[in-house]
Amino acid sequence: MLLNKLTVEKFHSIMESILERLEKDDYLSWDFINRLSKNGWVPPLAFDCYDYFQCPSSELSDKEIELGFMNFFELNFESVFLKIINLEEEQNPFIHKMLLEVIQAYRQGFYQICIPSLFAILERYLADLSNDGDLSNVKYGMGLARKVWIEKDKNGQFIETDGEIPYQFVQSCYLIKQFLDKYFTKIDFESFDSLNRHAFAHGRQQYYATRVDAVKLIFIITNIISMYYQIEFITPEEE
Repeated sequence: MLLNKLTVEKFHSIMESILERLEKDDYLSWDFINRLSKNGWVPPLAFDCYDYFQCPSSELSDKEIELGFMNFFELNFESVFLKIINLEEEQNPFIHKMLLEVIQAYRQGFYQICIPSLFAILERYLADLSNDGDLSNVKYGMGLARKVWIEKDKNGQFIETDGEIPYQFVQSCYLIKQFLDKYFTKIDFESFDSLNRHAFAHGRQQYYATRVDAVKLIFIITNIISMYYQIEFITPEEE
């Protein structure tokens, strides 16, 4: 219990110190990151929001941010997202094929088919990111926190990491954790009528999934994939 408390406190301490150093960048502020987490967005790793939106985040409504991300996805699917997905063709061929078939369903507007598959794919990548490939562990939150600030010594004891962690990685882990808190929460199947992993996994949904829901899941999956391949930049296509 103490480890869990210390882990969470240290995780937030790192987030605060990074964001304080970068507070001049409006899109790296707590306010903007929490707006993203509230709405379930995990932007592609190294995606420069300021460069894309060309204005301070305070000038954008949540709907304008959503429209911006959706527009970015459609304009850059081939040049960004498909390239990231295809990095997995040899490493994870079964998941890669599943992703390509999900994209086919997405293109035809079959969002109800996309969502359960995308949640399943996301959990496979969470097993790698959070739990070092342990497929039997289905709890991901603490693993994400440990990735950010602690590692094991030769005796298996947790020690604080001395190396500096890129803020993009920390920010992504935070947003992924918030995404899980939002969409993986246990629910009352009888009264819940919005996007939820458990409802779609068990056929209990009372909600029609949307195009936006599918893109949010594709965003978070490609974000995790890009962590492994250290993608350093994304250049949006011109409209």
